[in-house]
Amino acid sequence: MMNKATGQNKIKIGITLGDFNGIGPELILKTFEEPDILETFTPVIYGSARVFSFYKKMCTAENFVYHAIRTVEEAQAGKVNLINVWQEEAKIDPGVSNETGAKYAVMSLEAGTADLVAGKIHGLVTAPIDKSNLEKVGFSFAGHTEYFADKAGKESLMLMVHENLRVALVTGHVGISKITASLTK
Repeated sequence: MMNKATGQNKIKIGITLGDFNGIGPELILKTFEEPDILETFTPVIYGSARVFSFYKKMCTAENFVYHAIRTVEEAQAGKVNLINVWQEEAKIDPGVSNETGAKYAVMSLEAGTADLVAGKIHGLVTAPIDKSNLEKVGFSFAGHTEYFADKAGKESLMLMVHENLRVALVTGHVGISKITASLTK
């Protein structure tokens, strides 16, 4: 995908839906209502057109438009691309933590990770998940970081970045009262 302004190829970034009963879909909608963001990279959302139609109406996000694709190879620069990871209807309950949201969050994560591991996308952004329900649907990891480490077969490090600020976490998924006890030289 050639960037018209610079003549350089745009990177493809996958975006998982997260728990669709949580804030993930709304964050994604609001992010891509600003069309200038599409000048930076080509987004590929791993989710559901039904979910986005529901939230588009609920959030009155009239400027959010997506291009439905079947595979990441069909992604078009300058558009928000959406892969329907599942076809069945799922009950959407905004603000309600349940196994249904967890099930589809895992499906979205697995689809995006498969394309990342295959080298079809350059990076993967994950929308929030409700960890309390993940084990109920067979997801045996404490969170995204541990999942990616397992899939890569390597150690991982959670990193938060904003402009020139880079913060790496020494502990992961440890209760704040247990942090000092878990630190060593």
